[in-house]
Amino acid sequence: MRTLFLLSLAAVCSTLVFAQGNPSQGRMNDRLAEEAKGSVKGNSGDDLKFAKNAMTFGLTELQIAKLASEKASSDAVKQFAQKTAEDQEKANAQLKQIAANSKIPVPDEVDPKHASRVEKLSKLSGEEFDKAYVKDALKEREHNDRDFYMESLNGGNPGLKDFAAKNHDALQAQIDQLKTLDKGK
Repeated sequence: MRTLFLLSLAAVCSTLVFAQGNPSQGRMNDRLAEEAKGSVKGNSGDDLKFAKNAMTFGLTELQIAKLASEKASSDAVKQFAQKTAEDQEKANAQLKQIAANSKIPVPDEVDPKHASRVEKLSKLSGEEFDKAYVKDALKEREHNDRDFYMESLNGGNPGLKDFAAKNHDALQAQIDQLKTLDKGK
């Protein structure tokens, strides 16, 4: 009788342990559930990634444009930077609002990787700064242009899709302006 009791107790204990599952599995299920909720609300993984990357780009470009509007030696570069800073402040505010309405987390400060770009440029001056700023700005816009274009075509979140379309056009215009400035250097 005692053996039957011990076997029953062991079976109940192993069932309880199995039912609890692996703690890390529970965290993974919680994460998947959160992602699924985001997808249901129109926020696919691609939308979430776009929002994060677009905000990182925007915050970085705002800091660099403000720096350039102070440090540029060329009036044309300084004017481009001032206009970029104004436009980027508006775009960042719009994206922040879209993200908040869609419950999408976005960064509120520049990450260390992108802060190093700001630091590198801040050490330059004069024509050397102008050339480096124009090259850096052109490279970053060309790099991000495809992401904005793809989100404008395929985005699941209507707010992000509209934001991407409007800002893709702005990026195209800035790329053209930067290419003109680059030729002048």
